[in-house]
Amino acid sequence: RIDVLPSPPAVLAPELFAQRKWFLVTTGKLTAGQKKQLAQWRNVVVSLEVITL
Repeated sequence: RIDVLPSPPAVLAPELFAQRKWFLVTTGKLTAGQKKQLAQWRNVVVSLEVITL
C-alpha cells in the first residue's frame, strides 16, 4: 500500500520538507495516479527513492 499526500510536500512546509531526501517503501505495483503523485514530489524535493518490497 502507498500513501502519498495529495499535494507536494513543499506546499505543506517548504522549510521542513524541500531539502530532505525521501524514501518511500511500498509493496505491489504502483497505479498511474500514484506514479503521477510521485512525479510531483520528485519535482519539489531533493531526492525521492521508491523501494518496492
